[in-house]
Amino acid sequence: DNGGATWEMIWEGENLVRYVFIHPENDELLFASLGIFDREANDSICANTPPFHGSGGVLKLEIEGSGWDSWFMNEGLTDMYVGTLAVHPDNPDIMLAGAGNTACSRYEKSPGEWIITGGVFLTTNGGQSWTKTLPNDIITAVDFSPNNPNLAYAGGQHKIYRSQNGGVNWEPISGIDYDWGPTGAPASFPIDFLIEPGTPPDEPEIVFTNNYGGGNVKSVDGGYTWSLASKGYTGALMLDVAIDPQKPQNVYGAARSGIFRSSDGGAIWRGLSTPPANLATTYSVAVKPDEPNVVLASQELLGQLYRSEDGGHSWTTVFTVPNVVPGVDIDQHGLKSIEFAAPPNSHVVY
Repeated sequence: DNGGATWEMIWEGENLVRYVFIHPENDELLFASLGIFDREANDSICANTPPFHGSGGVLKLEIEGSGWDSWFMNEGLTDMYVGTLAVHPDNPDIMLAGAGNTACSRYEKSPGEWIITGGVFLTTNGGQSWTKTLPNDIITAVDFSPNNPNLAYAGGQHKIYRSQNGGVNWEPISGIDYDWGPTGAPASFPIDFLIEPGTPPDEPEIVFTNNYGGGNVKSVDGGYTWSLASKGYTGALMLDVAIDPQKPQNVYGAARSGIFRSSDGGAIWRGLSTPPANLATTYSVAVKPDEPNVVLASQELLGQLYRSEDGGHSWTTVFTVPNVVPGVDIDQHGLKSIEFAAPPNSHVVY
């Protein structure tokens, strides 16, 4: 209450606090969302049978008398990892919540039938009750359009959705054929949206989002298509670099947000993550020294190796690590290093 000079703790719990909103008509009333998609609650029990979420959801805090009191506002929520929360710009009783966790929001209902408990939830009564309006996805970003709140956006690792009736119904608009994002650079989990209204209002909205994989991406057609908006900033992990020994201006980068190529020594980069190598994370990359159009790249976790014969423009899957234990998935056996032998033996690769 003194401009940030000193602080007091008003609530502490078992899950991360992600968003905090001050009620626009009462600055002694707060709403907070608890949880995030890639970290578990301190008290969670992740098993194959729900409920296993631990504490979390949506929290209401209000000054009652001489201090703060708190309530969980979770009626109707099927997932307690609420990593994103948005308040209607004209009516604070209307909110959207996006929920889901990669470790604790998926269970096998029957052999081969998986249920995801996350999705988008809508309240019209200030959080007293919630209705799931977009099921079976891990949603990490939601928002209302500031000048047309009937228009809302939601996104997860694989798809971007849009609603034209304030979050009641949703349609996927990006990520239909493969994961959403700029061409050749899957964007992965969106962390937040920033929406610039169309000018004039009937023009498509401009949507920005920053991503778990690193960087900002931008859509100028209301979320249907995306382009990189990160020159000078990414925030992404770079994991490997390979240089064409014959034309050193050709440089390849393996990164959290895919595989990239620069043809001018690193000034401008182009995403190369196209199917089957549409990778959210590329771990290693190598160039064949005597045939530099031949490039090998690997995914971080899936244990697959991809080969290109045209400098990364197209790929084929050439190797998959066999299961090391029968019946156990291979999703923790990423190939961390690729090495070509020196000519004239460069047909040998490790």
